[in-house]
Amino acid sequence: MNMIDLLGRMGIASKIFLVVGVQLAASIAIAVIALSTLERYNAVVIEAEIAAERAVLGENTNALIYAVVMDSRGVYMSKDTESATQFAIGIQALVTKIEENMAAWRHLVEPHRRADFEELNAAAVEFVAFRRELARLGMHVDPALSRAMGDNYDNRSNRQAFNVLMAQEALYNAEQVERLTESVKGRYNQAIVLIASVSAGGIALSILLAYVVSGYGIIRPLKRVTDIVAKRLPGAAPQAIEEVARRDEIGAMARAIQAQRALEQEILHQHGVEQSLIQQKMEAEAANQAKSIFLSHMSHELRTPLNAIIGFSEILRAESFGPLGNPRYNEYASYILDSGTHLLGIINDVLELSRMDHRDFKLTTEPVVLSEIIGFCARAFSGGANDGRLQIGGGFDMIVDVDARLLRQVLTNMISNALKYSPSDLPVTIDWEMAPDGAVGLRVTDLGEGIPPEKLRVVMQPFVQLEDSGLNSHGLGLGLSLAQRFMELHGGYIELRSTVGEGTCAIAWLPAERVVRNQAAQ
Repeated sequence: MNMIDLLGRMGIASKIFLVVGVQLAASIAIAVIALSTLERYNAVVIEAEIAAERAVLGENTNALIYAVVMDSRGVYMSKDTESATQFAIGIQALVTKIEENMAAWRHLVEPHRRADFEELNAAAVEFVAFRRELARLGMHVDPALSRAMGDNYDNRSNRQAFNVLMAQEALYNAEQVERLTESVKGRYNQAIVLIASVSAGGIALSILLAYVVSGYGIIRPLKRVTDIVAKRLPGAAPQAIEEVARRDEIGAMARAIQAQRALEQEILHQHGVEQSLIQQKMEAEAANQAKSIFLSHMSHELRTPLNAIIGFSEILRAESFGPLGNPRYNEYASYILDSGTHLLGIINDVLELSRMDHRDFKLTTEPVVLSEIIGFCARAFSGGANDGRLQIGGGFDMIVDVDARLLRQVLTNMISNALKYSPSDLPVTIDWEMAPDGAVGLRVTDLGEGIPPEKLRVVMQPFVQLEDSGLNSHGLGLGLSLAQRFMELHGGYIELRSTVGEGTCAIAWLPAERVVRNQAAQ
């Protein structure tokens, strides 16, 4: 198996991992070599810096020794202690500095020169002690004694020995600094050459491997596939792709291209279906708009004769122009009036729904006292079978910024549903509650059979009525749907709380910004 066949069996990810692995290995080798070289280079640099610091301390100490000798001569030449004092003070300060230099020097001494340093340090200690004693005699006793002490042969020998040792140390440090400086330069050049060579070799190896892998394993077979795809003519039979037999991603791509060709006709078919659906959608929207316009026009056309029927039936039932002559006529007139009023309510609901479908519905808000709206709705249901069933709570003296007509319609629909779906001998309560955020909820509570939990959301949809309630359920089922839409226009909503067998509480929530003020709180 040659290299090209092996690359053909490897996936693209494996090829990439191979190239990256070689590059990573080369990078690690370069990093290890560089760190090792830099470590050796840094060791030589640190050693050179320590040698330079020792040389500086030696030169500084030699300068201090010379200064001490010069101040000692000043003591010798002084005639009294007063004139010798300034030189003596200088000697004490200088020898103290010599001691500090020797202490700092001790930490910089190489292990193999520890004995030489101890000999030098002993000479320094003797030199410092001698000079301090000389300064003490000149400053407190007699400069003549210090001069005699300075002329002592042993003391001069001590100073000379100290000078010889300092000279030897200075020569060693100078040679060390020169040697290490040259070594630093050599190590630096070696490090640069070594790192550059290894880096160039690693880069060259990575480029070569990347070229082989990408050229023979990816680019060439990929180009053959793309050439076949590019040469395909519309309507011509598809040309076979040899690379489908490969086991890598290029083979998978070739197989995917063949599968794609099989799907092209299906895509064209789906595109035609999509265009057909779009056309049907446009036709449905146009039909819905036409339906809404038709309902709006028909509602207006029907309301005119209905108003006449309702008006004439009211006149007949009231016998405004004289008795009808037979009690049955009064009963029939009442039937006509009730049926006409019921039909007019349905038409009004349909008209409101069609207006909202056109989305040209706008609020006409004004500050109104809530008790006036509650009173209007209560009066609408007074008399007849529902007389005395409404129980109105207190506290409706707040002012709200609403469309009064729509809010009356909301409450009327809620009260109508409560009276319709509860026994005629049970009351319906109207009160209110306030949420923590300041929203006000107008509650209409009945003691009917309640609504099952699975139907709470369904009853808010248009043309949906509760079935199997055993109660009167005439109408189209638009009341709660319209009420919900009206409340949404105000920024609120309708909430239903119901327990089967106990009753239902419908709440129309007005947001806090709709509440202008509460008169009772003023």
